[in-house]
Amino acid sequence: MTAQAHQDPHTQTQLRVEIEGTELRTELADDLLEIRVDTGVRTIGRAQVRFLDRGTFAGGVVELGKTVTISSVSPAQVVFSGTVTGVELEATDRGATVTATVHDQAYDLSRDRAVTTHQKMSDADIIRSTVQGAGLRADVDVPGGTHAWAFRADSRLGLVDEIAGRLGCDWAVLEERFAVWPVSGSAPWAGEAPILDLGVELIGFAVRREETGPSSFTVRGWDPERQRSVTGRATTRTPGDRNGFAPVDGGKSAPVLATRQLSMTEAEAKEVAGGLAAAAGRVSGRGKGSFIPGLRPGGLVTIRSAGSADGTYYVREVSHQVDATSLRTTFVVGDRPPVRLTDPWRAPPSASSLRHTGITVARVDNINDPDQRGRVRVALEGVSDSASSSWARVLSLGAGPDRGLVVLPEVGDEVLLAFEDGDVRRPVVLGGLFGKQSTVPTPALAPNSSEVTTRYFVSREGHRIEIADGKADAEQYVRMALAGDRSYVRIGKDKTEIHAAETPLVITSGEGSGAASLTFDGRGNLTINAASITMKAKQSLTLEGMDVEAKASTTFEASAKTRAVVTGTTTVIKGSASTEVSGAVVKIN
Repeated sequence: MTAQAHQDPHTQTQLRVEIEGTELRTELADDLLEIRVDTGVRTIGRAQVRFLDRGTFAGGVVELGKTVTISSVSPAQVVFSGTVTGVELEATDRGATVTATVHDQAYDLSRDRAVTTHQKMSDADIIRSTVQGAGLRADVDVPGGTHAWAFRADSRLGLVDEIAGRLGCDWAVLEERFAVWPVSGSAPWAGEAPILDLGVELIGFAVRREETGPSSFTVRGWDPERQRSVTGRATTRTPGDRNGFAPVDGGKSAPVLATRQLSMTEAEAKEVAGGLAAAAGRVSGRGKGSFIPGLRPGGLVTIRSAGSADGTYYVREVSHQVDATSLRTTFVVGDRPPVRLTDPWRAPPSASSLRHTGITVARVDNINDPDQRGRVRVALEGVSDSASSSWARVLSLGAGPDRGLVVLPEVGDEVLLAFEDGDVRRPVVLGGLFGKQSTVPTPALAPNSSEVTTRYFVSREGHRIEIADGKADAEQYVRMALAGDRSYVRIGKDKTEIHAAETPLVITSGEGSGAASLTFDGRGNLTINAASITMKAKQSLTLEGMDVEAKASTTFEASAKTRAVVTGTTTVIKGSASTEVSGAVVKIN
């Protein structure tokens, strides 16, 4: 039933209210006191419907979860649709009222808080997937390339709004349709701009132009793939189809340099610069008129008969209000977002899905970097049982082209994680963490000491490099040992040791035929192999063994400057061809 009491005397337009697809009964329509509809770009739409309560809770019709549609009769079009999210009862000495608060479908996107990840999706794909997951039709027109990895730490609406704001886009909901579009354009349902004449449809209009804002934005970022800076630039120029009270070019230049804006490519830097410029408009205005059902956020409106304020403007907010005497519409226009002290029907801000400015703890879950760059992936167990990061670079000492210390964490290790410029797509592992479960291999402090006496590196299998800075000579050394400590090299102030346990020890110098080697076979045997060997002692040289054998392939010579002695229980001097014994004096026994 259409309530005749709500007919506007100027436009002869009426409002129709339907609950769960059924028009209000006559008696309930007669008890309808007031309707207020508030919609805006990047804002959850809200309506409040107030009834006279006759003790029947508005006839049992107004209940949480029921759908409400508010339409104009002429022209026949939907002004607002949504779901009852709150019911308020108020009683005074003049009677009781019931007020139903209705939010549009964007409200459902704001209720959940979850952590999810997206792989190889563009911003448009992420928005479509997010919106369609709530049962809405998605109409998305946003710039942006494909992201290897993206993250949601907020509500679904929080993620969409953050992406839209970053790229200079607006969003709104009309019935089951969720649309996102560039601020330089219009909502897909906008159609032709309504024309409002002051003194006819328009009761009043005020507009303000600011010339103090930035004239341009330059965004600088860092491309980790090419390891170079990237730059994008955009001006705060008003689109040509919005000529209402437009700023005059030629004012003072006020460029702004913006950093830490989550930009990894030239294209992304330009997109972000455009987003900053879109939020730095110069014109804002407010109007009030008779009921104008065709005026919608995200569309355009043309103002006439307002003198210098004549022109076409971008519509940001629209409010319709109806009571027992009239229907009226107020609206906000311009390319400059209005200043709000509060937005009571919007959820409070929560975690960002694009930024994380602090550090966090994570656990390594994959070290098989598909691009072989020494990166790891970590599980963000502090926020989700299933969310993992994008591939994270690992902080390394002396890292550079084909150099630096390469020590990757193991799968399962607890690590400290940060994000380059706060961009959650660019994680960096700062290092591993010791704890109650991941204990320090050996205490680094001497008992009752305030000095670090030992510094060491221990591998997963227990192999160890140790540097000791004790007081005594025996406590100052560098030691490298295999697990089990049976094979080691120790260079100390007191002594130097090389110990190979039961395994061969080979010392080699040179290559090919010119190589010389010293081999300990691990069973007590020593082999020296070289092109030539020279042994020289300044005092004495002793060769001693159970059996000593000296053999030459061609010539064997033993000589002494003073006296040479060959002794033995049995002594044999034998030549296979001839034997020669000579001397100034030869004595035989």
